Amino acid sequence: MSTNAHVGASTGRAPIWFIAHGGPPTMYDRQHPAYKHWLRVAREIKESKLKAIVFISAHWQREDGPSKSVSVNVAETIPLVYDFYGFPKHYYEETFETRNPEWLSKAVRDQLSSKGYHVESVERGLDHGVWVPLLAAFGPKLDIPLIQVSLPPSTRPDQDGIDALQLGAALRPLRDQGFAIVGGGQPVHNLRDFFRYSQMGPGVKAPYAQSFATALTQALVPPSSHPSKDEDNTTDPRRWDAAKALFLRPDYRQAHPTSEHLLPALVALGAAHSDEAGTEQIDHIDGALAWNMYRYG
Repeated sequence: MSTNAHVGASTGRAPIWFIAHGGPPTMYDRQHPAYKHWLRVAREIKESKLKAIVFISAHWQREDGPSKSVSVNVAETIPLVYDFYGFPKHYYEETFETRNPEWLSKAVRDQLSSKGYHVESVERGLDHGVWVPLLAAFGPKLDIPLIQVSLPPSTRPDQDGIDALQLGAALRPLRDQGFAIVGGGQPVHNLRDFFRYSQMGPGVKAPYAQSFATALTQALVPPSSHPSKDEDNTTDPRRWDAAKALFLRPDYRQAHPTSEHLLPALVALGAAHSDEAGTEQIDHIDGALAWNMYRYG
């Protein structure tokens, strides 16, 4: 089939998911609420008849360049990156087969370039922020084409949030071509505290984990089902302002010692149309990790 045949025909507006990707042990913990939810997301993805998945992970961020700079993975066959340490041998023997055809990387690069982005084409493997939840959800092979786009380079926390929202908005038109946008991060991610709280026994939660996760949900999917919008329907001022305000909260640096695990959630919000209220699909906290996951569309 030609490139135009792949990209031109529309299957309707594809959904957006933000998933908490967790760490490698979660892909073996079938009783974990996140594992069970990943299976639900897989069912929803299959039901959506998608042309492709565009994935933005907390574990790939450009190292330099202006804020409107991203990298796009153009490798057509993609190995796995085992970007974690100290686990049993079998963790590093997992395989996950995906494909990233040329028409997909061209469509994504063209879309981002049309929005003024400097796009770097690279060949790299999938980091665990992508393959851990997808392997658990789909098994060893994903039949839907998959491409990964990096986060923009980090400048300062408040600007990082704006850049993530704008990246989502730049990717948004791809949804009309049947490309789902998936962000993989963690609503609260403090690994140092996580290990400390895990020694306190089950059910013990870091106070900031609950407060920040609640604030994130209120920003991404506020109680009102009537989002606001600007004149050109590009931004959603109320939700975007609430998302940017997350970086000013006193519990922000406890919830996120570094910003990268929060940013994919803002990419997801940025990719949403202003008339899409969105839903929180799961709300779960383990110590100093939060597992809230969201969907738009």
